[in-house]
Amino acid sequence: MPRTTSLPTAAPLRTASLLAALLIVGSAVATAQDPEPGENFDAENFDGWGKAQHGLRVALSAPPQPIGGSPLLRMLDARLRNEAKSAVAIERLGRYPALRAEPDGPLPEGLAVLPTIHGIHGLAAPLGAKTEIRWHPRILRTSAKAPTSVRLRLSVAAYGARNQPVTLRSEVAEVDLSRFPAARTLTDADLAAGWTGGSVLVHRDFGGLWGITHTEIWPDGSVRVHRSAGGALDERRPPAGLHVGRLSTDDHEALAKVLRAAKPWRLTAIPKRMLIPDESTFELFVISGDAALIARVPLADAFELDGFPELRAYLDALALRISKSE
Repeated sequence: MPRTTSLPTAAPLRTASLLAALLIVGSAVATAQDPEPGENFDAENFDGWGKAQHGLRVALSAPPQPIGGSPLLRMLDARLRNEAKSAVAIERLGRYPALRAEPDGPLPEGLAVLPTIHGIHGLAAPLGAKTEIRWHPRILRTSAKAPTSVRLRLSVAAYGARNQPVTLRSEVAEVDLSRFPAARTLTDADLAAGWTGGSVLVHRDFGGLWGITHTEIWPDGSVRVHRSAGGALDERRPPAGLHVGRLSTDDHEALAKVLRAAKPWRLTAIPKRMLIPDESTFELFVISGDAALIARVPLADAFELDGFPELRAYLDALALRISKSE
């Protein structure tokens, strides 16, 4: 068994914002590497590594050529490396890595991060000695007034023995967005053709005591589901951990049908209010072609709209089915 290390306690540092709007998560976890001490971790000579703290460091890079499955999404490359001689327990790694605009501020107005399942969520065991994980944050322009270039850092909070934060920061990455148009508002017409090859959906259900269920559906029909540990048992939701599967042929039309019935663009008209402690929230991100929807509302308010109970039930059933199909 690998030896697991609790990070030393450090003086409190300013941590990255835990606002859901700034959560970044990735769509893929790279295979861990295990080089001999003193050798390079990555033959690509990957740049962007920040200062190491307690054997951990993070990096952020913007590939020179835009890549990704949507014309709106700019894909970045994020990595977290354990340079220590022993493994680090998962609970000591922050579950909310964030993109911060230089010098350590929120993203400029008109930019948003697509909250997807990131590399730390993919860990099923302690992060081994001399290994690294990789994921791909994605950002998009939600307004024509949004900047076409931005300087970003990756920030990841680790924790010491007394849960005091140790914030890991990458070097600055220069991100060019000039080739990415601003998204227009999603409408009914964008869902008329069913679930097409340019569509992306991310649903996060913050279920209070039930924990967080996170579902991603990608243009190629692949589905990724993550259920947070520590939530109460619920037979309607998948077990804790990461689950991967694919949409069936019938799912493509069924998903578009429940989305059309719910008219999800109505979520953006719900008035903002303070949440009750442990109140469930409903987050839905839909990208179809050059249109996008980004909504975060209390679940009770969403359920007052016709079609949303059925949409949530469908997404819950899909997540459960994906977990059972592995």
